[in-house]
Amino acid sequence: MQTPRPWRATRSGAAGCAGAAQATASGRGDGDRPTRPPSPGPARVGQLRPQIRYGHPRSRPDPVARRVVNDQSRNGRTPVTRPADKEQELRYVRHMIAGMPDLGELTITDADRESPDCQLTSSDGRTVGLEVVRAMDEGVASGRGVKSKMTKRIVKDLRMARVNAHINFSISDGAAGLLALPEMKATLAAEINALVRLATNALREAPVPGKVWRRYQRYDSDAVDETGFVCWRDASRDNGSHDLDGRGVEFCTSVLVRPYSEPLATCGVSSRGQPRRIIQDAIDAKASLLPEYKAKGDDELWLLVVGSSGQGGALDISAAEGEFISPFERTFFLEAFEGKCIELKVRKRAL
Repeated sequence: MQTPRPWRATRSGAAGCAGAAQATASGRGDGDRPTRPPSPGPARVGQLRPQIRYGHPRSRPDPVARRVVNDQSRNGRTPVTRPADKEQELRYVRHMIAGMPDLGELTITDADRESPDCQLTSSDGRTVGLEVVRAMDEGVASGRGVKSKMTKRIVKDLRMARVNAHINFSISDGAAGLLALPEMKATLAAEINALVRLATNALREAPVPGKVWRRYQRYDSDAVDETGFVCWRDASRDNGSHDLDGRGVEFCTSVLVRPYSEPLATCGVSSRGQPRRIIQDAIDAKASLLPEYKAKGDDELWLLVVGSSGQGGALDISAAEGEFISPFERTFFLEAFEGKCIELKVRKRAL
């Protein structure tokens, strides 16, 4: 017996389903002719219903893929952390324990909990609920997401155009953060198209002897006196680079293009230091959840603020100097890039 073909809903699907139901009632659908499944619902006039493939393995939801950061759990409040993010949090905790021997012997006794993120136990048996939070500039963090999206889209478009080029573009955190806004979606697409077009045209140009990369950048304007004499010119014009202005690229500050074995896009990393206020912002974000943390019954509640975590820009250890306000028994700051950890000077604030 042949496997029945998947049923496709059409404009006449409602009438077809009604006929199939009538045939089943009369006994004509119980033989070797497969019975159609029920209609997924009324379709608008002139609109096709999507194809429904019953029992297809790819139509089944992946429970792991549905588990996302900040997804609400059953109680409607506690966020669920992805396994990869949980492991990263535990690495931060281990850095804190190793970098601060004055804390004494601490053991991670419950790594799977939420709110707070884990439980530590001291050598004398006291328990500590430890919450981990990243100090980040949301604008910079969203900008880094845009940079990742740009590299993926550029590679995809280069592959579709069959252009084997390596593009390395530089864009500031502020410009990338602007492109992350929902209303800038069309502008972001135009910037990506301009970069792909620039790379395509660059490979058509004759290569410069002794140079692998073809560089495009923005020049400072010439300084001209009242007679029209150019008394100053940007020295970059004489290093073999090309003017980026007028090529449709509006947000990137420089672009490098070279022939490559396959499409490739990379982004030059340039990040500004972040203000110390984002440490206080991170503390405040967790302070409101303190009653929920206390419900777990730990002897003490600590907070670990992580800076330079790869999101939201760099945050030097010097930014943690001075006094902060925190309701936690102890509050720490970990500079993740160098692995330095200190205890913050805080003024206690009761909730």
